[in-house]
Amino acid sequence: MAECGICLDILRSPVSIPCGHVHCERCLRGHISSGSDALKSACPTCRKPFHIATPDFVFVPPKYHDFILPPVRKVYMDIPSIVAMTREVDALTQRLEGSAKENDHLRQRCAHYKERLEAVESEKVAIIDQRAEVRQGILDLRKKYDSLKKKYREAQSRDDARNTTPSRSLSRMDSQNFDTSHEILPKVEEHPVSLQELSSNPPRPKRTLPRSRLSNSMRCKDEPAPQIVKRQRTHRYSDVGSSSRLLEVVFASDEDDSNEVDE
Repeated sequence: MAECGICLDILRSPVSIPCGHVHCERCLRGHISSGSDALKSACPTCRKPFHIATPDFVFVPPKYHDFILPPVRKVYMDIPSIVAMTREVDALTQRLEGSAKENDHLRQRCAHYKERLEAVESEKVAIIDQRAEVRQGILDLRKKYDSLKKKYREAQSRDDARNTTPSRSLSRMDSQNFDTSHEILPKVEEHPVSLQELSSNPPRPKRTLPRSRLSNSMRCKDEPAPQIVKRQRTHRYSDVGSSSRLLEVVFASDEDDSNEVDE
């Protein structure tokens, strides 16, 4: 919409002057009337002078009538209808109301999120404090664990030092028994032949025993006589026991032979 340069409002009955500016007819009349010159006036917008007196066509030849224009001419303007503008204003008003409601909703959500943020911040501070306490507890437990581990290793080293001497003595005794068994086994392998020879000889007369031995023999009279059986070797270290038993029998037979010779 065009505006008047004098009243700064919408043009009403617009008129144009020779410079091309358009003003309200009422405003332009007031401007011309306020001037002191009755023949000329100046444009309110650009200050360009123009004539306000119109010559009488009676005194002007007809051939010049087409070139004579009035200084103030009526202007006809098409003013658009305000219906479309009213509709647009209503639509904009509705949009503004919807935006206001949405703005209120967003404000409420912002307030809610702000409260949640404050709660989260407080919880975060509590978690940080708790983490510091837990970390300190872990450090204390680690120190305690290291001290207990050190004490355990010291006790274990003391126990190992105490058990070193018996283990060495046992290993030494095992080695001595192993050597003794190796020395005795060849003799045991020779004695079964002598035992067979002894079994082939006739029985010898028994000598007189003391009373105590006699009572023992009377007490053991009903028991069966021991039988000597040669067993085949199965294990390396089990021969020591069997060889020792065979040696006892052989030595007992040697003692009997020596007693007979003495008699």
